[in-house]
Amino acid sequence: MPLERLDPASYSVKDRFVVFTEGAVQKGDSVTISYDHKVQYHILDLNHDIRNTIKLDNVSREKLLELPISAVGRRVHNVVDAYDFNGTNLVDNSYL
Repeated sequence: MPLERLDPASYSVKDRFVVFTEGAVQKGDSVTISYDHKVQYHILDLNHDIRNTIKLDNVSREKLLELPISAVGRRVHNVVDAYDFNGTNLVDNSYL
């Protein structure tokens, strides 16, 4: 059976649940849901918070080079004992 796009009137999103209207999906059918997920990280350790070096150009002028900062991070939903302020055990990552 080919995939079909559901009419937005045949479902609604309430909290974290997708609720289908009666008859929109038959028993035994499968539903695929696509969504955007903006991954968030907690920074656990900064090896060097500032990394700069001075490089001389071809006429011996100093130029400051900013090097990349190295950090250790963990995805927000993988942090053990993460704060659960609203009691849902969900992390709101719906930022812009």
